[in-house]
Amino acid sequence: MIATALLTACGETPSQEANRVAPVQEPEAPSAIEPASEGETDPATENVSAPLPGTIETAIPAAFVGTFDETIEACGRPGVYRLQLTPKALRFHESLGVVAEVKIVSPTSISVTADYEGEGEKWRSVRQLDLTDDGGQLVVSGDGTSFTRVRCP
Repeated sequence: MIATALLTACGETPSQEANRVAPVQEPEAPSAIEPASEGETDPATENVSAPLPGTIETAIPAAFVGTFDETIEACGRPGVYRLQLTPKALRFHESLGVVAEVKIVSPTSISVTADYEGEGEKWRSVRQLDLTDDGGQLVVSGDGTSFTRVRCP
């Protein structure tokens, strides 16, 4: 009854009170994310790690992704020795391999099974990709061949 008296004093009836909508509060603006100081870990990336040896993936790991060519100088112009690696494909001069499976051998070595198409043909092939420790060179082997390419800047 006291609530009714108060509402009546404010000019509202109990039925108007039931229909009243509470004001919407605006969400706070997100604060800027500060980078972790030296020696600290970033909680957003703390549990992110490279694939473990022996695991099977469906994409080429980030360490391998990039453009590779015969020499650094060749990186500046189109060429027949260029190899472009994306998470889902290997693109050679006249063929494209779509990744079917990636076996992690080590952080710098993977075995990629891909379905290729080029020059009017289709085939499946397995290639071993090995990065140098600094990631500056890539050795590609398989199908009885082996070649080395440098990472383009």
